[in-house]
Amino acid sequence: MGSKRFVWALALFLGCLIRGGAQAPRSSEQPPATSPSTAEILSDMQGVDFTKYLRRLRADLYRNWTLLIPEKVKPPLSTNGDVSVRFSILPDGTLAEMNLEKSAGDAELDKAALGAITSEGKFPPLPQEYHGPKLILRLHFSYNPLKNQPSPAPPQPAR
Repeated sequence: MGSKRFVWALALFLGCLIRGGAQAPRSSEQPPATSPSTAEILSDMQGVDFTKYLRRLRADLYRNWTLLIPEKVKPPLSTNGDVSVRFSILPDGTLAEMNLEKSAGDAELDKAALGAITSEGKFPPLPQEYHGPKLILRLHFSYNPLKNQPSPAPPQPAR
């Protein structure tokens, strides 16, 4: 596919939506409702399959994010918002750069999304088949999306 730039989206399921009907009460330890979000690879993928890498990245970032989500996102306030973050990972897994592309308009929500990435410390090394100088990604974080969106499956642990 040459040097043609690819944008590849992978569903990044960051939790379960609350749906109507009788449900068990949620403890304060459970994450608030979130929407299916995406991780976009903005770099030329060079024909490399990043499925396993993104699956692990998704699980790690979900874990980090749920620890940082502010209380006001949980009921009864259920604050909502969307955040987009662009960042790059060097071949050894080092976070090279990070920029807030779309703010939720709420500093606490923005901080939780950015913190999900920075609190990872160092990411797994990029696949050996990938020879680019870095992998550029865009992540979308959604807090309490509209009720008419489908419920995502919870993230599965990386294997």
